[in-house]
Amino acid sequence: MIDAYQDLGETGLGEVTATGDSLQVVFHRHYPHPVEKVWAAVTTPERLADWLANAEIDMKPGGTVRFTWNGQYKMTGRVVECEPPNVFAWTWELDGRETVVRFELAKEGDGCQLTLTHSA
Repeated sequence: MIDAYQDLGETGLGEVTATGDSLQVVFHRHYPHPVEKVWAAVTTPERLADWLANAEIDMKPGGTVRFTWNGQYKMTGRVVECEPPNVFAWTWELDGRETVVRFELAKEGDGCQLTLTHSA
């Protein structure tokens, strides 16, 4: 799987890096909203349902994260980082491999810089 991504480098959508058996995709986005509003969008079950999936989250390191799509596909992970309102990360099993999805938020100008990193 990793070999297929070796030559992607930086794309218009995100930065892809592959080292040995590891793969990382990083997205940077600016939103014209305060950090707290974007934090709510990536951590609050009601807001996550607006753009990702139905969610249940125990917001503490070691807590459980559950996502459900269309009542059928389910994913369960665990919180690995939670530093409100700047860092939230959880595990996501992908093809039998534990990966980490990490959101980092920072005030930037009139809004917020979001960095999303998915590491496998």
